[in-house]
Amino acid sequence: MLMWVAAASRSHRGNKAGQSLIESCIVIGLTCLIFLGMFQVSQLFAAKEILTYAAGRGARARTVGFNSFMVYKTIRVGAIPNAGLLISPEFTRGPSTWNIDTPENIWGTWRAALGTWPPGEQYLLERSRIPLYLGADYHGQLDPILDYEDWDTITRPNLIENDVSQDLSLRISQQYPLRLPLHRTFYAAEDMTLEAEIKMENHYPVYMYATDEGY
Repeated sequence: MLMWVAAASRSHRGNKAGQSLIESCIVIGLTCLIFLGMFQVSQLFAAKEILTYAAGRGARARTVGFNSFMVYKTIRVGAIPNAGLLISPEFTRGPSTWNIDTPENIWGTWRAALGTWPPGEQYLLERSRIPLYLGADYHGQLDPILDYEDWDTITRPNLIENDVSQDLSLRISQQYPLRLPLHRTFYAAEDMTLEAEIKMENHYPVYMYATDEGY
């Protein structure tokens, strides 16, 4: 009788431990899913701010008299943080130093990375190419100078100038790709439409005539 009670007690404890393990896995999974969703929302907020900044830079370029082509280039440069991977020119990243396994070396590498300015080779490459991109004379020159994976997801600017009120409105949108793991848990599509609109006083008609060569 005592042996049967002891065996039953062990079996009960084993079942309870297994049930606790399953419950813990479910809770951990749901917690990770919630954190992924919060991270995706914060990423979309940041992308919207970047798109608004790019629209503001484009509107500013127009108010000082630049033509539509320059406005277009300015917007794309302003939206680089939303543009994904650099595809032109080809960029090969150097070997990683994070495979060293001593805490001292890892800490030293981290401190060196934080203290380095500019932060990396790609930054230097982009910094050297952006003036060339802005100085390009026609569209055929643009892609070989600088191009990104998601630049084409940003629409051409919709620019409206009001001669009566002497202001302008510039609107752009982007089909922002959602690449976070499990994003379809929260949103059915593979991308989300982000829009930005800037209204600004228009200065250049007061003192100059801008020749707009279009696209």
